[in-house]
Amino acid sequence: MAASPASSAAPTAPAAPRSSSKRKSSVLDQPSYDLKSASYFPPLSPAQQASLNAILQGKSVFLTGAAGSGKSYLLTCAIDALRALHGRGKVAVTATTGVAATQLSGTTTHSWSGITNSSLSVAGLVVSIKMDKAKLAKWTATRVLVVDEVSMLDGLFLDKLNQVAKRVRRRDEPFGGIQLVLCGDFYQLPPVAAGNSRRIFAFEGKAWHECGLITLSLPSSFRQAGDEAFQNILIEARTGKLSDASVLALYAVQRKPPARKPLQPLQVFARRAHVDAANRRQLNNLNKPIHYFSAKDKLVKQGAVRNVKMALNAAMPIPEQVELAAGAQVMLVKNLDTGRGLVNGAVGVAVSVGTYTKLSEEKEDNENENGDGDGNEWMIIPSLTSSRGRKVVYKPMSDSTQTKQGKQGKVGVLVQFNNGLRGLVESVKQEMEDDVGDTLATRFQIPLVLAWATTIHKSQG
Repeated sequence: MAASPASSAAPTAPAAPRSSSKRKSSVLDQPSYDLKSASYFPPLSPAQQASLNAILQGKSVFLTGAAGSGKSYLLTCAIDALRALHGRGKVAVTATTGVAATQLSGTTTHSWSGITNSSLSVAGLVVSIKMDKAKLAKWTATRVLVVDEVSMLDGLFLDKLNQVAKRVRRRDEPFGGIQLVLCGDFYQLPPVAAGNSRRIFAFEGKAWHECGLITLSLPSSFRQAGDEAFQNILIEARTGKLSDASVLALYAVQRKPPARKPLQPLQVFARRAHVDAANRRQLNNLNKPIHYFSAKDKLVKQGAVRNVKMALNAAMPIPEQVELAAGAQVMLVKNLDTGRGLVNGAVGVAVSVGTYTKLSEEKEDNENENGDGDGNEWMIIPSLTSSRGRKVVYKPMSDSTQTKQGKQGKVGVLVQFNNGLRGLVESVKQEMEDDVGDTLATRFQIPLVLAWATTIHKSQG
């Protein structure tokens, strides 16, 4: 088994280009490129500027450094500059987790690639992408692929992406000619291994070496500038070798965090069982009726899988069972509208759970009506899961703790998201496909999970 970089040297890759009087001219040197038009105009450190120059010269790079070294800031600058250079639609911004993708206003790498089941063969994935016009257009238009938190990207998946890119784009260059900008720290979280399989770091894959990635390492720490003691603690923690003095210093500053409203601090655990227990405890502490949502699973292609629920649970982020209550802290587990920040990893609070009916045309013309004549007040809210964002009317549910599809409307969850959006989240359909893009099974479920606690990998960002 490969040693984790947390206990061994970081991956070896070609050194960053050294400055020279005979260096190639940078894109920044060209009169046609307006530096002031990009949002990264605040001054960069010499190491950051050299890294940005290499990225804008079209080099595929691995941007790394310790916590606080300015990786995220530089990556944001690079994304702005690349979009100004190539056009927004030609720069794919992704990350290995939903939370990390949210920070960059991007999507997960799996979602962008259109690969919902990475266990499929390369040939099958190519067929499924070519049969989907939107996926094909995305692959062929992309000039730069950005991947943040690359330490959690499985090396075998990176190899598969490389092969898919070559075939879909019909170019034998690494990644079909797409420039790679990979960012992360291999001293941080490794890929998640499936079952008892061996985890493969991205730098152990064939694609990493084939792409000839240049390592751009940022040496300075900006976040802890002026606090040498804290910097030393972080350096020790990064390599997994905390001294006794550092341990005592950390214990000396432990305190109970102040209460945050409406969102509480996220608890992070290594094991899913601990996450489930913490979320269940917080749910019970609300002392509110708990509503149970059971997925509606359907086997589309007969004989395709032996156990449809088992297959769907393994392949999909949307769980089979969802338990919610008013006041619960929740997280989206599916991209609904990336433009508005409704992405996998977005968090908020479930304001209420109830039955919602579509606003009639009469009431749409008179939105000031106070009720339905039976003492029930209307509350007009948008649907977040509908592509049309239709208006609906809220009707309180009964006190039953078993959530069912109502004849008068649709069961949904009114969510106040942390980004300011407020609206109804209803059940959505997720499909599981085979090698040739045919649908094997579908799941219809509320795309929400409890979010007082989560796993380390899910929260990494």
